[in-house]
Amino acid sequence: MGGTGLTTAEARQASSYAGWDFTNVWFQSGDMRLILRSEAATPVNGVTTITNLHQLALVGANLSGSYVLGANIDASASAGADAAGIRSAKGFVPIGPAYATGAISGGNIVGGLIGQNYGAANQAYASGSVSGGGAVGGVIGQNYEAVDQAYATGAVSASGSQGGLIGDNYVTVTSSYLDTQTSGLVNGVGSGSSSGATGLTTARMRNPFTFIDTGWNFANIWATPKAGGAPLLRSLVIDPSYDYYIRLSGNMSATYGDTIGTSGIARAGVGVGNVSVGWGSAISATTNVGNYAYGDSNVLALTYSAGVAGDYYLDFGADALSVAQRAITVTADAQSKTYGNANAALTNTVGGSGLVNNDTLSGSLSTMGASSPMSASMG
Repeated sequence: MGGTGLTTAEARQASSYAGWDFTNVWFQSGDMRLILRSEAATPVNGVTTITNLHQLALVGANLSGSYVLGANIDASASAGADAAGIRSAKGFVPIGPAYATGAISGGNIVGGLIGQNYGAANQAYASGSVSGGGAVGGVIGQNYEAVDQAYATGAVSASGSQGGLIGDNYVTVTSSYLDTQTSGLVNGVGSGSSSGATGLTTARMRNPFTFIDTGWNFANIWATPKAGGAPLLRSLVIDPSYDYYIRLSGNMSATYGDTIGTSGIARAGVGVGNVSVGWGSAISATTNVGNYAYGDSNVLALTYSAGVAGDYYLDFGADALSVAQRAITVTADAQSKTYGNANAALTNTVGGSGLVNNDTLSGSLSTMGASSPMSASMG
């Protein structure tokens, strides 16, 4: 028998253990030391009860599971003083990118992703339901460190303080959101500062530009699933997602009969350089007077220099092309007639912007008022 010496850093890397089964036997994530998957608690009726640190760490092996906190956990061993423990000398490192989808139920200080947070939680989300007594939040139960770019969509219920995003909050939150329709709450934070935790409708949560406009990186970190839904983390999910995000905006106006350009349509988002904008078959110099929303069929024609149409999320907003009437003036030529003869043909002169598209005007003269009879009896 032989053995291979490893440094502390190497001992915390799955790649150092050639031939070991990390799918079924071992689990390793981040800078934590290897632990056996068999140490995980056994689910009962689909719910796993967590009672120790190793079981808590093994939540990472099944992020779609449902969990309940069964006891107060002494996490002092993860504080970083002992590099020989499950965690490195850094202890539990900041959360992010990370997510959880399972339902969570516990006593107090319960979060959809984190119970009590002392490390920066950035680029994280939770979509499972969360319930408990007090300090219950969609992502974090009790928060003592900065949170940025986090969101929650799961239902939250508690007998004490509860927030769609954070139960009790004691620090700064920025650019983070909760779905007010699916969470059942309008407040992002149950107790403490709620600045930076914004409630949104489900429709706005599903629009990537809600997040792009506040600085979320949809080029490398976040993505919207093609099946629809709130943002996903590109590095952690395999759901088919859009690669590019284009918003087309800018109301335009034109006069019937004129050539219509597209220079007034602005493009913004991720991958704008890949997209060229033209008019579709519904728009031309002969297009009738009316309003034509950019998202309507055949109004715009887009061409792509990278990827295919299905790789692009398109946001047309409410902007449109408005085609107005063409102003013309019609001057009828003076005519005269002899009583008893037929009316003369109507002729006219068209001024103003003039007729276009081979349009024509037609009309006829008619007699106004009563006419004298052509013959009368004499006597």
